Amino acid sequence: MHPTPAVADALAGLARAFDALHEADVRANPGGLLAQDRPRAVADIDAALDATLSAFHTLCLATDAQWPDVPVDWYANADLALVLALHAARAQGDARRPRTVYAAHAQGAPRPTALEHYVLVDFDYAVERADAFDVFLSWTDFEAYLAQDGAAHQRRAATVACIRHYLGADDFPHYAAHHALPLERVFFNVVPLFVNAGATVATLIAPVVEADAQARALLGHRFAANVRADTRRPLVSCGPFLLPA
Repeated sequence: MHPTPAVADALAGLARAFDALHEADVRANPGGLLAQDRPRAVADIDAALDATLSAFHTLCLATDAQWPDVPVDWYANADLALVLALHAARAQGDARRPRTVYAAHAQGAPRPTALEHYVLVDFDYAVERADAFDVFLSWTDFEAYLAQDGAAHQRRAATVACIRHYLGADDFPHYAAHHALPLERVFFNVVPLFVNAGATVATLIAPVVEADAQARALLGHRFAANVRADTRRPLVSCGPFLLPA
């Protein structure tokens, strides 16, 4: 069993993972690796997404281990509960984990080059971020994970309700119906949700990183608590999508 890393190391790992996800997206789009080697481009985005989710989980473990006398209830915050739930959901078998729109289209369309329409739920920033980008995940895939039998447990049921409220998930069927598409075509952008989760982490642990210069610097530079995406007023669009041959 590997030892839990220090908080500063975990923060640095999260920053690297998020950068790698951004780089994988930039490499793939537009007319990039998706057009040259579609399976590799999709696999690279999937791997970077999983690394980012794992890095959030590792940061939670590191914080609890380094500061056992300063307990943080990660599941009491909707944005952190969401990324931890996504981490658990993506850690399941490939057939059940929430898919990106790239993977879902490659699997569900008659052929990758077929033109299909999807409802895309995005979340805007109060202050536009220069590194904003998109990685859309299937809502119905994630909802299936949230609806598993374990949700009957009171703590888990409360967490699921919190996550659904945070995402505005009760409105997702209406978005699909408005565009005359099935709910399976609704995808949400996880990138702004990562930004929100990072900002919440910064708020929670800032009071206890004063003695750790590296962690303090990373918090101030990479996880600014004043840059958040608005999940209460999502940007909903319906657009055509296909993958290169």
